[in-house]
Parts: sequence; structure tokens; C-alpha cells
Amino acid sequence: MRIPLMRSRLCSSCVNYENFSSVFITDCMTSRLSVLPDERRYLQTKQKKKTCNPVFDEHFGFHIPLRCVSERSLRVSVFDGGRHKRQAAIGHVIYPLAQVPADSAAAVAASNGSTTNNIIVRDLSREDESVPNNDLGEILVSLTFNDNLHRLSITVFQAKGIKVNDGEVVSWVKVSLMNQRRAVKTKKTTVVAACEEPQYNESFHFRPPPALEGVHLTLQLYVASSSNSKGRLVGRVIIGSFMFARGRALNHWNEVLSTPKEPIQFWHSLTE
Repeated sequence: MRIPLMRSRLCSSCVNYENFSSVFITDCMTSRLSVLPDERRYLQTKQKKKTCNPVFDEHFGFHIPLRCVSERSLRVSVFDGGRHKRQAAIGHVIYPLAQVPADSAAAVAASNGSTTNNIIVRDLSREDESVPNNDLGEILVSLTFNDNLHRLSITVFQAKGIKVNDGEVVSWVKVSLMNQRRAVKTKKTTVVAACEEPQYNESFHFRPPPALEGVHLTLQLYVASSSNSKGRLVGRVIIGSFMFARGRALNHWNEVLSTPKEPIQFWHSLTE
């Protein structure tokens, strides 16, 4: 999904979506834009019919007090209205308005109205992924990419909602830098006491291969009866490009690469 944004009463252009599966070629497809937390009020695009790559090219404006902009987020939802009388949600994107450059309006004016430099590209999150499955717990991670040194830094802060069985007294997180299917480097946090909210607070630095398209990070959380045992894998998180990650993990990766040297922190749900 591609959306140009301009911070001047929040002007948003819903441009186009790409690479929908053929299962979503329906009689009509439409998008809704709203500014959270007020999701009940929304603006809607015109319908596009029988296409996997709908192009809308429509412009919308929202009036938001300047002091409140950094506290709001733009939500763009895509709906399939062809198979049933009621519209079925396909997916959505949520974009914090604090990330829109404050001088974007002046930049657009200086470029004779062009919004090319303000286009954001995001993968849609499926609606069934909007409420994370926290059965396995979550982990708090910060990522930073230093483009000058070509260095990727990761900090593992803590986890929560971890279910510990009887006899499991220690916990650790294994972090692997992957290139395609090959592990380039693997590091492990210090072993800590196993509990529902273990604290790790440990940082690692990696030098990824020059081409980042095939690079991703895999985090695996273990609990065990002792530091010498193999341990039980509680769950994992994969953070990387669209080839390996989706949803929050992909958004985390994209934000890190688009804002070099800035630490970006996300909670991620563990998966099996």
C-alpha cells in the first residue's frame, strides 16, 4: 500500500495497493481512512472492481489541532464488498502521525505540489492479526541500524506473559542474524531466573551482509531446569524484510531502516 502524507490539516492521498492474492478479485474493493482514536468517523474511497492492484488516487483531509497531531494515528482499512451484502475487512495499516515530518507541507509547496517524497509504503496487516495472540507471551525489543558503520544493534529488554512449568528455573533469549536460511551469527543473553516477566536488558551488535533484502533476525526464548540443559523453546519472533516477516515485525524492520541511528522499540508476540 502506498500513501502520500502531508502535515497540513493532515492531507492524505490514498494512491494504490499492490499484489493482492487472486482470492481478493471481487466485484468491488474500497478503503476507509480514519484518525485514531476516533475510528467511528471515517472517509471512504470510491469502489474499484475486479483487480488485484487497485489504484485510487483520491485525496482526503482531516482537521486536527496541531498540539494533538503527535497523539493521533492514521488507520487505512481495505474492504471487500463483492461477495456479501456487508463489507468484509481484508486488512489495515496504522501509521502514527508523529512520524510525519513537520515541514512536509512546505516541502510539497516547494516541489510544486508533488508528494513523491512523502509517500509511505506498508504491508497490510490481516484483520485476524490485529489482536495479537499472546498465549505464548511477548518480548520487548529495540533495533537500531547504523548506516555509516553498516551495523545492526538489538537490545532485548524483557518478556511478559511467559508460562513457566514446574522445575523450569532459568530463562534466556537466543538472537540469530540470518541471511536467507543461513545463520550468520548467533548470540545469547545472560541466563536469568525463569518467571512470568523475565528481565534481560542486554544488547548485541551485528554486521549484516551488504544486501539487506535477505537479512532477518530470529529471537528464540527458552526456559530450562538448569543453564546446562537444552531447554524448552517457548516461542520465537522473526524481524526482517517482506520475504520473512509480516505485520508488526515487518513494520519494525522498515522503520529501523528508514530512520538510521534511531532506536525503534516494539513489543512482539511470540509464535511457535
